[in-house]
Amino acid sequence: MFKPHSSPFSICVLLTLALPASALANAGIANFVFGDVAVRSASGGTSPLQKGRAVQSGDDIVTGAGAQAQIRFSDGGMVAIQPNSQFKLASYADKNDAKTDSFLVELAKGGMRAITGLIGKRNRDNYKVITSTATIGIRGSSFLISYNADGSVTVNAEQDAIVVCTNTGCTGLTAGETVVVKDKNEDPVRTTERVSTAAAVPAPQNQTASGDKIFIVNGLQAIFEGNPVSGAASNTNGAAVAIVADLPLVSYTGSDGTLYKAGTTAVSSFNASGDPFAADYVGWGYWAVGSKTAGANTTDLSDTHYALARPTPTLSMPNTGTFDYNLIGGTAPTALSNGVLQVGTLTSASMTVNFSGGYTSITSITVNTVFNGTSYNGSGYGSGSDASFSASGSLVVNGVFSGAGAAKAALTYKIPGTLIGDIKGSAGLAKGADSAYNP
Repeated sequence: MFKPHSSPFSICVLLTLALPASALANAGIANFVFGDVAVRSASGGTSPLQKGRAVQSGDDIVTGAGAQAQIRFSDGGMVAIQPNSQFKLASYADKNDAKTDSFLVELAKGGMRAITGLIGKRNRDNYKVITSTATIGIRGSSFLISYNADGSVTVNAEQDAIVVCTNTGCTGLTAGETVVVKDKNEDPVRTTERVSTAAAVPAPQNQTASGDKIFIVNGLQAIFEGNPVSGAASNTNGAAVAIVADLPLVSYTGSDGTLYKAGTTAVSSFNASGDPFAADYVGWGYWAVGSKTAGANTTDLSDTHYALARPTPTLSMPNTGTFDYNLIGGTAPTALSNGVLQVGTLTSASMTVNFSGGYTSITSITVNTVFNGTSYNGSGYGSGSDASFSASGSLVVNGVFSGAGAAKAALTYKIPGTLIGDIKGSAGLAKGADSAYNP
């Protein structure tokens, strides 16, 4: 443990006071809002936070019971704010300048998950989160913070490293490590307990709350972990996908009448590439609780990952060529062993596909994950027909291509038999996407 020459709290106060006038420009937008979420501007006015609204430096965001918000910033970073939270964007400046950039957040209560953007990459010292007991700085790209009932704060490093500072000094955390900070005048205490699963995934969604706008979208194919794709083409007619706006899946009725349904108290997450009504739409999500009903039989779908896509029509599938697909996004992978659920990080995924005369050959597919600082990787190969494909090996995959020319792919995967149990997740890939994916 190293000792700073001055308290991190005093440093942060100075940064707050030094808020430049130019920082009043839009810092980001509300990418997702659910429930009672209010924003109080620096001028003192308070109003409901709505999806698409701009967020500025100096804004306070307060979430009520069961409410959540996700903010995407101009530098590409993201913050998911949990229920019963008070979040202040104290200072934000994205000037593409390592000296003048600023990302300073105050979390007074509740919890949050953060994925850092370019500000933290240009100069990691410009990125800080202040709590009542500690200041969190970054050495990596993703972390979780949550207040506990006793007023202490739990901090978890998801990937790479972070640093947690109190008035006594700073403690470095590597990926998967967790500390609890009880008092600003005490050292952080290491623990095996991590931040709750609810904070481990962005944009949680309560599927049953009133006031949501439910869209029924025909033509989307859902792929549930452990359930291979079948009849993708036929599902373009009659399959009904119920989603809340362009957000998490509520229910899905397959062409065979099987009903997949999110649990009423499910903590879930969802993200996507494209519009749900667009030809190249792909999405990836997670249900903590769900069910599958086929006739008179109902199966528990707890801890279930899923993917969504609008399958590429047969006539739009490539007839020739070999293409590389790389990761554009995915769920936080999970592993269940002896009743203990662990949440990890999806670090990369890639696939090489050869299309030839209506036959699809998956010549290679790999998925790389990290749990508590340990890497777990899977690979395999497979084939496909029309838009559907599957693969096996040390990795089991079911997926479907989306968009003209199979521009994207949505899939679920499993890395079976690891030391922490079967690792599961879902992801979206795209032709020629940046292979330097940064979760």
